[in-house]
Amino acid sequence: MSNPIPKEGLRTIEMKMPENAIIDGPKMEKYTYEEMRTFLDCEMVEIVRLPDNPIMKDAYLVVDEEGKMKDTVHINPTATMIIQICGLQDVVVGSAIICHMDLLFD
Repeated sequence: MSNPIPKEGLRTIEMKMPENAIIDGPKMEKYTYEEMRTFLDCEMVEIVRLPDNPIMKDAYLVVDEEGKMKDTVHINPTATMIIQICGLQDVVVGSAIICHMDLLFD
């Protein structure tokens, strides 16, 4: 069985909630702040540097800054598992983007 992670590593993982659909695309252009806000369906984004890990080097987690304060909270099991593999002890709620640092807006 072949390794599903490309030799050069993943570039981006987008996880849309509440259905937790995973969209892994060969994104080559930087995200704009507006693209992130639209995907996450939020006003402010929070960007968290992830420790280097076997899944992705130089990676960042992008989530809704106010996601945990909303009336309806959907835990994102995939994003939560990924950040916990990276050594962070937290829970991700709502949609999330994990991307390489060079895909973040300037």
